[in-house]
Amino acid sequence: MNATAALKAKVKAVNAAHKHAIVLHQALTEVFRPLVGQQVLKATGDLLQKVEKLLPPNLTQVGLFGLHVYRHRSDYSLAWTVKTCEQIEGAGSCLYYEHTVYVGWLDNGRLKELTTNSVDGLRCDYTEAEVAQKRDAYKAAKKAADDAQSALHPFGESDR
Repeated sequence: MNATAALKAKVKAVNAAHKHAIVLHQALTEVFRPLVGQQVLKATGDLLQKVEKLLPPNLTQVGLFGLHVYRHRSDYSLAWTVKTCEQIEGAGSCLYYEHTVYVGWLDNGRLKELTTNSVDGLRCDYTEAEVAQKRDAYKAAKKAADDAQSALHPFGESDR
């Protein structure tokens, strides 16, 4: 597999997932804002029918190939995951990336509160060059740390 092609696919997958996660969080926050304090789940963990009818009709329809959105089943959080799949050019395989979007916190199927920072800091503008540069910086820092740890022999990091 060509490492450059894999990085290109990974960057594209991350950017696409983050972009959709931001849109999804905004749309779902608007749906669930008036439902804070109310029951939103059945005893089975499924969304109440009246709540399900309020959801955007096409959670996955944003013009992206390889995008999948699914809801988590949890007693504590109301969340959806955005999963993207990007083909690795010339490899005959693909690369996946997921990001979970937390919308709110639950208590016995009741929506206690909405989350406010589930998508804060998500970037949709990563570049291959930026990621490659950060990987090189990490490798250099890791080598320096490994060399420093080796120089401590036979004493180690502490005396405990």
